[in-house]
Amino acid sequence: MSKLDESNGYFKYWGKADIAGNYHLLPYHCLDVSAVGEVLLEENPKLLSRFSTLTGIESALFKNLFLFFLAIHDLGKFSDAFQGQVKSIYSKLNPGSTAKNYIIRHDSLGFILWKNKFLINKRGNLNGILLESNFFNLNFIENRKVKDILELFVSITTGHHGKPPSNTGYTGNTVDIYSQFLENNIKESFHFLSDTYHLFLSGSMVEKFTTIDFEDVKGRLTRTSFWLAGLSVLCDWIGSNKEIFEFKSDKISLEKYWNDFAIPRARKAIAIAGVLPCKISKYATPSELFSNIADNLSFSPTPLQAACDSLKIQNEPQLIILEDVTGAGKTEASFILAKRLMETTGSDGLFIGLPTMATANGMYNRVASFYQKLYELNSQASLVLAHGARGLSDIFKDTIISEKIPEDISYAQDEESASASCIAWLADSSKKSTLADVAVGTIDQVLISILLSKFQSLRLFGMMNKVLILDEVHAYDSYMNELIESLLKTQAKIGASVILLTATMPNSLKKKFISAYSNQIIEENSIDVKHPYPLITQVVLNQSPILIPVATREEVKRTVKVELIHEEGEIYKLIQKSIHENKCVCWIRNTVTDAMNSYEMLTSDGNYKKENIVLFHARFAMGDRLDKEQQVLELFGKESNAIKRSGKIVIATQVVEQSLDLDFDIMVTDLAPIDLIIQRAGRLHRHTRDQLGNRVFAKDQREKPVLYVYSPLVNDEPEKNWYSSVFRGGAKVYPDHGKLYLTAKVLKQKGEIKMPEEARTLIDFVYGDKEAIPQSLIEITNENNNIDKQKASQAKNNTINLESGYTAIDNETIWNDINAPTRLGEETIKVSLAKWEEGKLTPWYNKGSYPWANSEVKVMSYILKYEKISEDNDLNKAIDACKENLPDKGKYSILIPLTKNELGNWIGTVLDKQNNEVFVSYNEHIGFRKMKQGEEA
Repeated sequence: MSKLDESNGYFKYWGKADIAGNYHLLPYHCLDVSAVGEVLLEENPKLLSRFSTLTGIESALFKNLFLFFLAIHDLGKFSDAFQGQVKSIYSKLNPGSTAKNYIIRHDSLGFILWKNKFLINKRGNLNGILLESNFFNLNFIENRKVKDILELFVSITTGHHGKPPSNTGYTGNTVDIYSQFLENNIKESFHFLSDTYHLFLSGSMVEKFTTIDFEDVKGRLTRTSFWLAGLSVLCDWIGSNKEIFEFKSDKISLEKYWNDFAIPRARKAIAIAGVLPCKISKYATPSELFSNIADNLSFSPTPLQAACDSLKIQNEPQLIILEDVTGAGKTEASFILAKRLMETTGSDGLFIGLPTMATANGMYNRVASFYQKLYELNSQASLVLAHGARGLSDIFKDTIISEKIPEDISYAQDEESASASCIAWLADSSKKSTLADVAVGTIDQVLISILLSKFQSLRLFGMMNKVLILDEVHAYDSYMNELIESLLKTQAKIGASVILLTATMPNSLKKKFISAYSNQIIEENSIDVKHPYPLITQVVLNQSPILIPVATREEVKRTVKVELIHEEGEIYKLIQKSIHENKCVCWIRNTVTDAMNSYEMLTSDGNYKKENIVLFHARFAMGDRLDKEQQVLELFGKESNAIKRSGKIVIATQVVEQSLDLDFDIMVTDLAPIDLIIQRAGRLHRHTRDQLGNRVFAKDQREKPVLYVYSPLVNDEPEKNWYSSVFRGGAKVYPDHGKLYLTAKVLKQKGEIKMPEEARTLIDFVYGDKEAIPQSLIEITNENNNIDKQKASQAKNNTINLESGYTAIDNETIWNDINAPTRLGEETIKVSLAKWEEGKLTPWYNKGSYPWANSEVKVMSYILKYEKISEDNDLNKAIDACKENLPDKGKYSILIPLTKNELGNWIGTVLDKQNNEVFVSYNEHIGFRKMKQGEEA
């Protein structure tokens, strides 16, 4: 490496700057980030070994190659145009000069500089400054695939702002490099590259490089590139913390800075970042693992849990599917498997993905009580709830990268600095969830890792060595199922194990998931409807699926009588009768609107006490929703008693049908697909109780359970509007009316749900191909099938392609969060609710540590679309001030100030898609709703 002298012109470039005008020299920042990579790989040798195996590059050579490319991750910042972004510093470092107009982002500029000046490929012939300097022995390597390998490394590290760099700088046109760089910029950037090359790649390292199998390594590196890109993002973020990597603007040699500053600071940064894996404890028994859950009583495993405890676990990545009835202990069974997989296969964490926020909240509390048992004593493993502000609750010590990183100055419109980007991203616990040792969240948070979405690579990197548990895996549509298939393929590629939990998964879907993970076609007869249930299916890579039948514990064997109700009025009579008998009732409605209407019908009826009726759906502010969830668990959960339950009613949507441990005396449900009906039936007489509703640990003493299904009349020749005539909104939620008809038909025929004996029979009746759908409904079913195919195709287009790798792209629109959603459906708008009274604007849920996040609610865009600008200037000023406190600074949400009217209702005004004025109402009992025409505002 060259000695420090005046020819080292790369010392006149700034890399980080703050609002006060202080700056950190660009070469030092580049080395900071590389030093973070050095320490991470040194402190986590398993990670280094894993990347070495995956890429086919020997460990020491891989590390030094990666560190070199990390050190040049910000080559684009050498451009005159970028340097001019902070005029005061530019003038100081370039007196008398005027900067070029900055039009190409610095991440893409670095990549473009490499391709256009350092290593140029013209019709298969290589030239450029690297070749002239014989770096990497380019003059003596005949196999030109080395160019592709080097270029891929550059794409990985220059793409540290969440997506690959663009060949065109996202302009769609060929870039004139001199529109952004001066000739001196190019020379001095290469001078820096040269010095870092000699710092990391000695003669022996280069000799090693020339002997690798370039053909093999190119393919391996391509497939691993997304995970390496995620590691690059993490290194850049940690290396951008100016509290640790203090700004330095005086000149010292790169070698001295590396040894005396970068490495010691990186050690400190890694020590406090919480990104190193904790040591796994030895597995003993289920009762030891769940001693906290069992309240110091002896934990007695269910048959499924016992089977998971004794299952032969090979030291290979594997997919394990647990199929059993509701209440069989699938969750704890999956934890037993996860613990054993962590110990056997070397995984060091787990991510538990669930369908909804409500189910994730319930799971979080269960995991919090035992997760430390996965690790050695005093390991301080981290736990994250991956959605909403309550994930950062008081019982969770947030250790995954401090959110208090000082922010440095952003560079240009729509281009945040690393620390600014890091702060915004980390402030949302869901986005850093995969970096935690253990994370519980909605499945969306892990699906984003395989979508063409910004910073997906960091999420993917976080999942690299985790066991993935997906609960209620039957609960998704064709779009999400396709994404899950892609996720399974990705986890298998990286060698990570997956556990799927289900009570009611159709065989056709099971085959798809097994095929995706194993990368082989599953024969029709290998997964058959005649196979036993409950069942454990174990799929080890390159082996045939292993099927292990499991017994069901007596307590959850059940026969639930089914009665179809065809008139809504009969349901209200049933509720009234049940409440008169001191029973508790749940009615699951298929839409929020229907739930609100039923709630208002009951609360306006003088036969009920208003405080005994609970409305529970997804359109509450986060804080209110979590309070509602807690209230429902208190009234109807496992430990509820006769005093709490007696005479209580809950009108709910699908938020109660999964993962929440609830138990009702009487259950009514709107007609839904058979798998969901079975799920809902699982909330009926879930725990054994006496006639009054108190817990007993013997046979249930209540009357035999009956599931009442509100359904259209079932006959052989239904009208085309058979379902929509009764459920106008539900017809859109469940569009396959043919399968709904088959559900009603099989329930009418059998008159009962017998579990586990008839689980596969019921599912196959509806989802198999043996039972004919009436002619009048075939058209709707076919339309729905075509829509499903389109959704699946869209999902494929929205996912990353491991075989193409994390490579430069020309079209920014294909790497866009909006164009790559985790779920399809009506667009939702994130709304922040506030109270405007006495000249002050305060969060609706103004308590706890995260009042604004807990005042958020998601609302369908058909209800509202835009904020309405108030005529009150004081209110407008207050809104602007409040937005500074919002997690997203108000960029991706709208803030609605609510005022209290004479009737005591909180009212706000917004605009719809056509810019029409819309009045909305909110309270903690009913939630967010659009006011009806003529209703007093």
